[in-house]
Amino acid sequence: MGVHHSKGQAMQGMSMHSEMMGIKRNLESLKNASDFDKEFVRQMIPPVMMSSRMVANHATHREIRNLAEEIFKSQTAEFPQM
Repeated sequence: MGVHHSKGQAMQGMSMHSEMMGIKRNLESLKNASDFDKEFVRQMIPPVMMSSRMVANHATHREIRNLAEEIFKSQTAEFPQM
């Protein structure tokens, strides 16, 4: 009696693996960056912006959506300063 996984679960597992490999690569490039601060900011922007927009668009609680919208607005203003 083996463990059965749906196609969706398998795809999710592959996606998580790819994501973890990407994180590992990013950490290596960050660790070896000639300008650590600049590389940190460069790597931080896409996930913060993407996740705050996703939460703002899909959260079921209005308070969470409002928080995500505020994060998006404040980060949009702050990133150019960095």
